[in-house]
Amino acid sequence: MVNITLALAVQAVIDRPEFAGCRWGVTARRRGVDLGDGALLYENPGAQLFTTPASNNKLPTAYAAWLQLGPSYTFDTFLGVSASTDGVGVINYNVTLCGAGDPSLTSAQLTAAADQATDAVPGLKNAAAAYVTVRVDDRRSGDEPFPDSWEFGDLEYDYGAPPAAIILDANTVTVRVSAGAIPGDRVTATILEPGGEQCFTVSTSSAFTVGSGAGGVDALLEVRSARLVLSVRGSLLAGSGHVDLVVACRDPLRRAGMALVSTLKSAGVPSAHPAPEDGTTGAGGGFVVSNAPECNDSNNNAVTVSMTSARLDVLLNHTLLESDNTYAEAVLRRLGDGGYASGLSAVRSVLGGWGLDLSLLSQADGSGLTRHGLVTSTFLAALMSAADEAFVELLPLAGETGTLSNRFIGTPAYGKLRAKTGGSRLAALCDRSYDQPRWRPT
Repeated sequence: MVNITLALAVQAVIDRPEFAGCRWGVTARRRGVDLGDGALLYENPGAQLFTTPASNNKLPTAYAAWLQLGPSYTFDTFLGVSASTDGVGVINYNVTLCGAGDPSLTSAQLTAAADQATDAVPGLKNAAAAYVTVRVDDRRSGDEPFPDSWEFGDLEYDYGAPPAAIILDANTVTVRVSAGAIPGDRVTATILEPGGEQCFTVSTSSAFTVGSGAGGVDALLEVRSARLVLSVRGSLLAGSGHVDLVVACRDPLRRAGMALVSTLKSAGVPSAHPAPEDGTTGAGGGFVVSNAPECNDSNNNAVTVSMTSARLDVLLNHTLLESDNTYAEAVLRRLGDGGYASGLSAVRSVLGGWGLDLSLLSQADGSGLTRHGLVTSTFLAALMSAADEAFVELLPLAGETGTLSNRFIGTPAYGKLRAKTGGSRLAALCDRSYDQPRWRPT
């Protein structure tokens, strides 16, 4: 039944002069009630109109994963090590990084796994009698490095990092830009993470050290002679130290592979090297391969070291608290076993099975970074009405956590409202759920 008091209060806000020209879509439903009209408290005419969901698009992706995979699901990345001996007694070791699309994989985990591998296979450290070839398996990368509806300008920023079978350190690298000692010096730039040089080359030809009036530095990814170049631009004050720029890596698999080579060398494996791209020596087949034998569960000849993620509920909590695009896209691809189209189909299949009206949702990616997705507030309200309480508690809490940590402070919603925000140049949305035992409309 429609709540008249609530309807009048919402309409009074919509009618304020400062909102003239805005288009509102507002739906309020009781939680824990079936999706019939009996759960509806209020809905304005704009609720049935499509709008760009922005990061609210993470809600259907996350809830479909919650239902399909379950809160306890984990991603398992592992190192596979196999060995063979050539005619002169040299042992050829193949070390393959087998990806599962874990968005939370870190360099620290990779270092620990390399140490475990060398403990399990001591021969890896024998420089005279061992030849160690490193590869990366991309079976979970799918056909597209990122959704085809994303804009090129987003891809250089950390929020536009492409998901892949291996997502090391959120598929970002840090470029440290340091000022010179005296005005006129060109700044220097260093990629901090091992393997980061696979992502791009860095140019500082447009960045300088100045004596006063420094404007800071930023960076732009450009394609020059078929090479990806990060052009650092701007100015830093002489002797001012450094600025760190976090940039998306466009070649995450080779970056992760070279990071593994560096990590193995640090773990005491001097002969570790990447497989040649033409596959003429070493393990063969190239540096990035599909369906490597070491990644096959039935290969009993391989020694494996696992790197297991946190539970899915922890990963989804991060996704929704921080509105993390890379996590959302990784979850979507896992639903589709690596593919975007199959992931989007899986979301629709799961949510449709729960009675949600899919005619009110058109997803083009898993995160909402695309400008081509469409949704209605009617759909989002129905989804949150159907969601169980444990899922709702993954959302930011007003005035306290995530993207709501600085919002609703000093209002009745503080500490009571859980919501997912979303914004772009086209729209601003906030899908909300109140802790009803502690709050009632007045």
